[in-house]
Amino acid sequence: MRNIKCETFDPEYAVFGSCELAPNLENSPTLSIVIRLLKIPLTNLNLRITVGLAGPQALTVVNSTFDICAFLKSRKSNKAVGRLYQYIAPYTNLNHRCPYKHDIHIQNLSLTQNESFLSMIHGEIVTQIEAIVDGKKRVTIEIRSGY
Repeated sequence: MRNIKCETFDPEYAVFGSCELAPNLENSPTLSIVIRLLKIPLTNLNLRITVGLAGPQALTVVNSTFDICAFLKSRKSNKAVGRLYQYIAPYTNLNHRCPYKHDIHIQNLSLTQNESFLSMIHGEIVTQIEAIVDGKKRVTIEIRSGY
């Protein structure tokens, strides 16, 4: 991970308490994000995840939307989200069914080349995550990484 950008589209609904990359003890970047929910409870959450190669030969590898509340209700409902969730679960408080009545945290998430399927792609990779609540895009998180 090289760069992160967090943006809110409705500052009356949610704001970022933090959004940063910082080195860990092995000097690898770790991701920490706090999304402060200003209107609770959060009863529905869809994530649109787009992963692609940046630059003149731009290529989209993944472009899908997932119902996170439905997934958290039945964690075997989507194998792709299940694999992603298994990886991030130790670093986040997104660990129970909706509704959410508290801020959302991701703390010290690291991603090494050996742990990522993206390591098969060489170049600058852009991962964009859009959080959609009540049918409206509320926040986006863009992570740029390279292999």
